[in-house]
Amino acid sequence: MATRFVRVEQALGLSAGLFDAEDADVWAAVDQAIGAEIPEAPDLDFKGDWWGKPLVEMAKDCATFANGLGGVIVVGSMTSTATWPPDGNQCN
Repeated sequence: MATRFVRVEQALGLSAGLFDAEDADVWAAVDQAIGAEIPEAPDLDFKGDWWGKPLVEMAKDCATFANGLGGVIVVGSMTSTATWPPDGNQCN
């Protein structure tokens, strides 16, 4: 059984589970959430520039979620005009 992030799924407007939804539905929900300026929360974080950060900063972001109740980190553009997924990859 996949982990459920019900509050995040509700914030993103996903009727299926985050990990059960089709990739296109997840990307559309993320794009919609960014456009609607859904606020970050203890279980939802948006990172516009992840790969340019020092590894220790990336580790802190992940550890914060791992040491709490978990959550979802959305990596990519912070604008509502972004094309999702930003690099054309599918979500895993």
